[in-house]
Amino acid sequence: MPTASWRRSGSKPPKPGGAIGIDRERQVAGRLQKELDTANRKTEQGNVRHRDDVQKLQAQVGYLRQQVGVLEGKLDALRTERAMPMKRCRRVINATNWRCR
Repeated sequence: MPTASWRRSGSKPPKPGGAIGIDRERQVAGRLQKELDTANRKTEQGNVRHRDDVQKLQAQVGYLRQQVGVLEGKLDALRTERAMPMKRCRRVINATNWRCR
């Protein structure tokens, strides 16, 4: 009767369910790899969405900055226009020496 190689080497005998255990580990590894791939794909999709959102928001910021510039120009023009009659009134008041009582 031939002697088993594990007896000669002094190691433990192989477990009867060893092949089944390896298959389970492979199944678990495969499932985990699929979960990892799914997570990576979702992360990439989220990154693409965020980049698109950032580009849209940057475009809006540019547009709003332009609008602020236009409105500031109009405000300056209105302030200048409003100040002119006040200067004339002050000249008239100063010229007539009119005082409030």
